[in-house]
Amino acid sequence: MRSIIEPNPSPETAVKLHSASKSVMFGIALTCIMVGLTTGVLELAYRFQLLDTYRSELCAYNPHDVINGAWQGQTLLAIGDSFTAGTASYPDVLRSLLPGWRIVNCGIPGTGVVQADIVAPNRLRKFKPTVCVYQIFVGNDLFDIRYPAGGSHVAVARRVYWYLASYLRSLSFLNYRLGQWKSGTPAKYTPFVCGPAKPEIFSIDRYDERERIYLSAEPLLLENQVLVTPARARDYDREIEGLLKLRELCRKSNTMLVLLVIPHAAQVAPVYMDRMMQIGATFTDPERMAAKDYPFLAGIRRAFSNDPDVVIVDPLPALKAAERQGISVYFTNDGHLNRTGQQRVAQVLVDAITAKTN
Repeated sequence: MRSIIEPNPSPETAVKLHSASKSVMFGIALTCIMVGLTTGVLELAYRFQLLDTYRSELCAYNPHDVINGAWQGQTLLAIGDSFTAGTASYPDVLRSLLPGWRIVNCGIPGTGVVQADIVAPNRLRKFKPTVCVYQIFVGNDLFDIRYPAGGSHVAVARRVYWYLASYLRSLSFLNYRLGQWKSGTPAKYTPFVCGPAKPEIFSIDRYDERERIYLSAEPLLLENQVLVTPARARDYDREIEGLLKLRELCRKSNTMLVLLVIPHAAQVAPVYMDRMMQIGATFTDPERMAAKDYPFLAGIRRAFSNDPDVVIVDPLPALKAAERQGISVYFTNDGHLNRTGQQRVAQVLVDAITAKTN
């Protein structure tokens, strides 16, 4: 019977196989080193803002003379996420409510206090503001600090991305920039034109996809953040640390810091909480979610209770009052404030700033 066992390779063949194996291993190692170095350089460049990575947003949300011209009066610098970004947000309303002020919109969609601390130094140096408004969103700011790597209802690729992006902030920036490129962000400022509101009907399938994905990964996300439950307590500590860092940056710039805390729609009216439950949110203490002095806000107030130069603005009462009057302040299929909601926030903000500066 013929043996099926192959004879040992000759010394020459063995040498060639060993050499080929070494070449492959060397190539893999070199690739890993190059990827690591490239990632490190990108991360350092982003964290130290060696290039102004959000220059395009600055140009898209502000008139040319606001960001390039000389200014003799008072300046308000607004930093925040998608509630601040755009030309239909509260900074746009402030331009009419605060005549004589330069209002600089430095909003960046999809960001939180981590990115704010990265971007703020250059913005404070450039615009030398009298007031810096940092807008906080109770709905997902802690999610931005730590993306959940678990969740069986979330695709593996997304979980891997979330895990890496929790440490590599340049990765989340590149993903954001790719999304902006696909959606076609305006290259220059175009004033917002307020037209008639289009009637909408709530639909689970049409609701903001990002919020649906977040809730599929963490159904208790809203409650965990608003009530600062143990599941998000460490993330909340990091949020406070980031706010304290921003406070020091403003102190060095002789700038008054205003913390504008935007509540989630589920805190404002039962209709929004019901919609959140329909798209996957879970609540174990709905009454506490709607409380006036909820833990997320209360913790910020404690952190800055002894700092007279920090103003904390809470628009929750004004937004609740509007909803009780039958005035919707959030979009039907989107967790953002509509134009009316932005106007209410802007007025509360102006009242607080005027009371402090006069």
